[in-house]
Amino acid sequence: MTVIYIDVLIGLNIYITYFLLLATESLSKSKSKAFRRGIASCAGGLSALLILAPDLPFVLLLLIKLMVAALLIWINFGFRARAVFLKRVLIFFGVNFVFAGFMIAVWFLFTPPKLAIRNGTVYYHLSALTLIVSTILAYGAVRLLEWLLARRVPPKRLYEAEVTVNGKQAALTVFLDTGNKACSMSGLPAVLCTAGSLKDIVPQNVLACMQNVEAVTALSGQQWASRIQMIPYHAISGKGVLAGFQPDSFAIIENGEKIVRPCVLAPVFEPVSDGEADAIAGEMLFEE
Repeated sequence: MTVIYIDVLIGLNIYITYFLLLATESLSKSKSKAFRRGIASCAGGLSALLILAPDLPFVLLLLIKLMVAALLIWINFGFRARAVFLKRVLIFFGVNFVFAGFMIAVWFLFTPPKLAIRNGTVYYHLSALTLIVSTILAYGAVRLLEWLLARRVPPKRLYEAEVTVNGKQAALTVFLDTGNKACSMSGLPAVLCTAGSLKDIVPQNVLACMQNVEAVTALSGQQWASRIQMIPYHAISGKGVLAGFQPDSFAIIENGEKIVRPCVLAPVFEPVSDGEADAIAGEMLFEE
């Protein structure tokens, strides 16, 4: 019978969860802040106490694991779009299976005397060197899978961006649509954003006015009136005019570097993609 030390159990799974989250970020082409990843890793370490519970039925264990995965992804990334959130949960769940499979293989091949797997939780009392090497190899296997998928599947044109308005910031995932030529009447490139992605930086009454171009005149005399710009558009369904606004700052994030781009944001009140992006822009936004 393996003796389980609680401090080793929690510390081990904090360490493992951290690398699982890194792998999830890599596969989902997303990035979270270090402090969020740290909090999520600690939560993952505490969830390992499930190993102390009696053996659970498979279906119940699966539900618990899915809820834990959803909680950790929520802590690590937050919640912005249902489809994106679900995709990240499933990727994290899949990465866990890869890691668990790797550790079971270690168990069968080398039969470490102090390794226990129960209720989907791994515990082993190994040397620090063995632990580090094992985790790095498992993480390397995930990165290899990412590399193979990248060679088979063309990368989507998704970019992370940060928008600032009156000192408030919001993160956006922008899809590059090469056929999108929309720009404001002043010539600035237009970025179509879901209204939900802007709700933390734009007052609700302002968003409501921009939903109807004719209602924008209600902003006359307010500080937002000077930001408003009209955006003519042509689409298959017809042509018209959208109301947009110029933010204080809009930056595309590439390789950790923020590249500021002047633009106008146009709130739209329906999905702009299949859920992976909450904004669409044309090539004009990315031109030097």
